[in-house]
Amino acid sequence: MFRHLETATVDADGWHDVGRGPGSPEAQHISFLTIQNLEASVVEDVARIRRHPLVPGTIPVYGYIYDVKSGQLIEVPEATAAGRVAA
Repeated sequence: MFRHLETATVDADGWHDVGRGPGSPEAQHISFLTIQNLEASVVEDVARIRRHPLVPGTIPVYGYIYDVKSGQLIEVPEATAAGRVAA
């Protein structure tokens, strides 16, 4: 027997299951946090990748934000600087 997912809704009070059936209370344990500062988050991620011992210093790492409304990639210059090839 296959079950299908039904659409959920979100409002000021959070996510709500609009499906029928038993569902699962497991999502109560997931912290669905939003990112308050996208640019800072990208810089942090790029810096972490840059420092990772399995990423050679000869490979540049870039940071972009994807704008879902326009479909554009927006470069985060501080992230690009953090991910530049080590001199």
